[in-house]
Amino acid sequence: MDNKTKLKLLVILIAFIQPIIILSVLGCIESISMSCVSVLKPLFIFTNIVTSFYFFQIDRWKIPALLLFLLTVFSVDVYPMFHNILAISFFIFCIFGMTRGNYYKLFIGFYLLSLPIYCLTNFFWAEFFAVFILCTYHARLIIIVNRI
Repeated sequence: MDNKTKLKLLVILIAFIQPIIILSVLGCIESISMSCVSVLKPLFIFTNIVTSFYFFQIDRWKIPALLLFLLTVFSVDVYPMFHNILAISFFIFCIFGMTRGNYYKLFIGFYLLSLPIYCLTNFFWAEFFAVFILCTYHARLIIIVNRI
């Protein structure tokens, strides 16, 4: 496995553990973005920037990359409405990124389960689930492409 692949897997791991760290440090907050107004602000910024960088390298993920980058720039505490529009747009455009091949459509189905999770709980748990699916999708893609 080359260093570039290792770095991609590290980014996926960071994105995967970020909601777990948030939950363990702050408890169940309103959304992942609310960690930006806490002691976990550096983690929020770092995770979003490295994830954006990773997404910018993938053709179907350039729009989600830009949206994730912008929602990091426009903090939820200063620009709440614009930030939330960007966040929702990010999660919507991730669906289009996952439309590669028939196998990956299964991930879209699981990803869409975050909607009833939001209705039954709150945005944090919906994001938590969606991020888990996105990380699993990208890890699976790397494993298949690199035959790991």
